Amino acid sequence: MRLTQNRGSWGRSLVRERGANVMAYVGIFIVAVAIIIGISLVVQGSKMGQVIFLAMCRVSGGQNCEVAAGRESQNAYPNEWERLKAEFAKKPKAKYLVNGDSYISGEGGFDYLGNAKDPSYWCHRSAHASTLSIKKSLNISGENYINRTCSGAVSGHLAGNGQYGEGPQQDVENPEDVLLYEISITGNDLGFKDVLTECARPNGPIKGCTNNQIAQKLEKIIKGEIPFKKIGDKEYTYEEYLVKLYSDAQEKFPNSTIVVHGYPRFWAEDQNGNTKANHFLEGDLTASMLDSEIDLLSNGSDLSISRQEKKWMNNQNKLANRAIANAVKKVASEGNGNPVIFVDLYEGMKGHEIDTEKPWIHGIGINPAESNEELGFVDQLKDTFNASVHPNAIGYTEIGNLTQQSIENYD
Repeated sequence: MRLTQNRGSWGRSLVRERGANVMAYVGIFIVAVAIIIGISLVVQGSKMGQVIFLAMCRVSGGQNCEVAAGRESQNAYPNEWERLKAEFAKKPKAKYLVNGDSYISGEGGFDYLGNAKDPSYWCHRSAHASTLSIKKSLNISGENYINRTCSGAVSGHLAGNGQYGEGPQQDVENPEDVLLYEISITGNDLGFKDVLTECARPNGPIKGCTNNQIAQKLEKIIKGEIPFKKIGDKEYTYEEYLVKLYSDAQEKFPNSTIVVHGYPRFWAEDQNGNTKANHFLEGDLTASMLDSEIDLLSNGSDLSISRQEKKWMNNQNKLANRAIANAVKKVASEGNGNPVIFVDLYEGMKGHEIDTEKPWIHGIGINPAESNEELGFVDQLKDTFNASVHPNAIGYTEIGNLTQQSIENYD
């Protein structure tokens, strides 16, 4: 009798267990079908598909569901550029935010926007800036294009107070609406202007640049041999700091594609990596010396950039680009899944360096104005000095093209 009861109890338990298993399988099947339907609708660009996909992904305990939905939606377009174009067309509040220093503000392109009496004019945001061509090509409205770039900016101006009375460059309403974030920064953090000045000083072909303490420190920082920044108790190498900058940007703008600019090669090199003969600075209308050095020409000083100095400057840009590219790659692979794209100006502007027939970059020289009393001479001097080794108007147009190509080719 007891055995019969046990068998009956065991049988009922087995039936209940099998029933539960069947229901579990049915539930899994339903979830799987719903996810498949959601994916298919997402790929077709359906908003309902994204809702279904996200809901079922969360119910099933999936990780990074929003990112997964975003990745699936990218499959509906031939490339990232077309996806961005479609997203900006569909979302009237979508923003394009540009941050950084003179290399993205348009320094050297001239035709600076705004009133010269306004302090922010000296941010030198040019009418030829590369980002304006991106804005036009993506059909982004004026109010959704936010240009906070400023000549002379350092990385601290991104989240901290900006220059000339402006607020933080990253400070925008509804940061989740930023779909494209473009940045070029850290040239001034590295002390680029100081190094350029030392390279141009008339202290002999080599002594002015490659054997200078400021220049030597720069090289060690870029190589990661000494710390670049210290935040709290933590020290960062240059590359580590870049990773932090781009990761912080992803956190600040969670729905954004991030585009990061590198730096160009300044001087032409042959197939063996050799630079051309000395580059004399005099008579170059596109750049200048410091005020205190204007009269050095009359003293017969050697104002030239030697082959060795050219090679050294190129190498620093190459090392910096390597660090930037590595940081971009790391954040792209370990971040929130949104695209992080490197724009390689070093190779992209090859053949149009300072000492080529059709340069896209301004050289280093002196302002040929005859007198300090000429109207606007001081302002012109400031402009042309700042424009040294910066792209010219044609160069910025080409950078815009390179940026679009980099976004199109993103994989």
